[in-house]
Amino acid sequence: MARKKFLTYILFFVLLLCFYMKNIFPQQNSTQKNLNLAVVIPVNFNPLLNQNPDMDNILKLIFEPMIKFQNEKPINNLVSEINFDGNVANITLRQDIFWSDKTNLTADDVLFSIQQIKFSDPNSIYYVSGENIVSAQKISKYELKIIFANSNFPSTYLLNFPVIPKKFFSDSNQNIKNLISDGAYKINMYKRQKNILLQKNPNYFGNDHEFETINIFIVPDYETKIDAFNQSIIDLIQTNSNNLGKFKTDANKIFYPTNQLEFIFFNPNNNLFNIDQIYNAVKNIIPIDQIIKKNNIETSCLSTKIDLIEQE
Repeated sequence: MARKKFLTYILFFVLLLCFYMKNIFPQQNSTQKNLNLAVVIPVNFNPLLNQNPDMDNILKLIFEPMIKFQNEKPINNLVSEINFDGNVANITLRQDIFWSDKTNLTADDVLFSIQQIKFSDPNSIYYVSGENIVSAQKISKYELKIIFANSNFPSTYLLNFPVIPKKFFSDSNQNIKNLISDGAYKINMYKRQKNILLQKNPNYFGNDHEFETINIFIVPDYETKIDAFNQSIIDLIQTNSNNLGKFKTDANKIFYPTNQLEFIFFNPNNNLFNIDQIYNAVKNIIPIDQIIKKNNIETSCLSTKIDLIEQE
């Protein structure tokens, strides 16, 4: 089948965030095995209904996504194989993924997760992942089919949502202490409005992590979180350029790229951009460097330019 152009041009740049780390944060060969963090309320342990980006960072330690990004490209995580047939994705899950209670992650968990996303609030973190999903169907214990609304969109990127355990979140009498995890950590203790204690998940399929436990203080606002860091109550805090002056100068500082992106799209349905000369002319006159500089050059950088995405 002839190749079909479905997205003429994508440009985006990555906003750089900053982690401040206390000097007590473990360096190489350190013996510290515990990490202290803080999370701003509200606390919602369902990542698919959660609207709090701060809590989302914590939940990423507990739940793994279907796919991850590596060098800005999607790679399989809970999935062993994905095959696209038009707007239909045929997915085979890995059979070596276990919840912390030693039961397998299955297609039922994925279907339940998709249902949670589709009925979530538009302000929830992963709501956009469900907007292009029409339906999902179980084929077998480890196989499922997802039908997307638009075959002209790189739908693999939409599978970067965490999968949650159906048997826990479908139970109306949930006890957070019994929440099972497929991530690097699981909940050891939860005290409402006080703290969350995480410990290593012995059934985690990924690489071993440095810290045996992570203690997470629950705080009312970001200013309290900053104060906790400056008083050495917590070891690590995420921030941006607007708050850099609020931290003690003896803290270690690391900038890192994030998935907070700014996109420029050309409409693939506009035949004008199928004319190579016009497409290249418009592409080349976009002042990318000036856009980055105008939007705070110290906290953003050009991530990539994809001149053409094609699909069989």
